Amino acid sequence: MEHASTLTQAVVALDLSAARAAAVPLMATADGRQALLAQLQEGITQVFQGYEAGQFFLADLLMANFIYQELAQKVLADASFAAIPRGTVCVAVVQGDVHDIGKTLLTLTLRFAGFKVIDLGVDVSPNRIVRGILTHAPDAVLLSGTLDQSLVSMSNTMAAIRSAGLDHIVTVAVGGSCVNQSAADEMEALYCASTGEALRLCRLSAEGRS
Repeated sequence: MEHASTLTQAVVALDLSAARAAAVPLMATADGRQALLAQLQEGITQVFQGYEAGQFFLADLLMANFIYQELAQKVLADASFAAIPRGTVCVAVVQGDVHDIGKTLLTLTLRFAGFKVIDLGVDVSPNRIVRGILTHAPDAVLLSGTLDQSLVSMSNTMAAIRSAGLDHIVTVAVGGSCVNQSAADEMEALYCASTGEALRLCRLSAEGRS
């Protein structure tokens, strides 16, 4: 845990060299790789919280995300993480919004947990999301947004999914700083306030279809 603690501190300090050095011994074992992921998640979470509190700038958040992705991808490339996926999840930032840091972290977390993730991208229209569901037959769809206008896009997307008759086939959840439980209820979607909640929802959805 000493190295893991050092890794978390390096992420929060935005120190790429220190993070790389702390990750080296953790990559040696399966337990170490799991610890590496956990400590990366803790570090990026602390930076997110600091950003929301005005303690970090956007450039800091982007740097923390770069560190997270570089080291996490090393774990993702390891053969032990290449098992048969638990299920399939589509993720997208809704139309009119291009803020993808949260989606990127969610995508990596789901892949580490064994899911096949179809990343539909940012600024994704309702019709493209419907096509994504029809093409990939996911267990769950996760919609993200940051801007106030994203609520309208999420609502329009939910309407398109219902119009296509897919709302009873796939689990759809919304998340991001623009949405809360009340807004999700109004658009008839499930609400995930955190990456952990999204992961639990995806696991339940996949288990329900297995």
